[in-house]
Amino acid sequence: MKNTTWTRLVPGEIVSFIYKSKGEPLARRRWVIVIDPKWIRPTKEGVKRYFVGLQLHQQGKRPVMKPVIQKVIKLLGGLAVIEDKAGRSIGKQVNVEIANLSESGAKNMTPGEFTKLFNRMRRVIGTQDIFRTYDMKQCRRRRVFLDEDYGKIPAQSIKRLETQIKIGTEVVVED
Repeated sequence: MKNTTWTRLVPGEIVSFIYKSKGEPLARRRWVIVIDPKWIRPTKEGVKRYFVGLQLHQQGKRPVMKPVIQKVIKLLGGLAVIEDKAGRSIGKQVNVEIANLSESGAKNMTPGEFTKLFNRMRRVIGTQDIFRTYDMKQCRRRRVFLDEDYGKIPAQSIKRLETQIKIGTEVVVED
């Protein structure tokens, strides 16, 4: 785990943070694939900012099953290698194909891109209750950690990434 900030999140990263839902008495740690870190929704009072992601695991509950995680990774575009500025591999993330990443970090996802991604994920989201929105005001009160080696990623997806690395066709994301 590596400490990061809410403003530096990029679509596809697997992060963990503590969040308290409305119906829960306690805040719990959650592991989430970032879909849109800066989703804005207009309301009658103004605009409300949300963090949107696919929740893989919540502390105290069973994690999402590996075949479902594998299907999600496949629908999002596979795994990618995260490299630091020196070119060393420092972890893995999910490669979100729709979100174009700029050199400076995260790019806001347009409403059209968000709709395309949501429609692609609709079948998985319908059967599994993993699509979540989190209030950014509450999220920013606590730290967020980048999970570089999430243990629940299926071995088959990791083997496919390792094969791509050997061949030289892997997706590389520079940090």
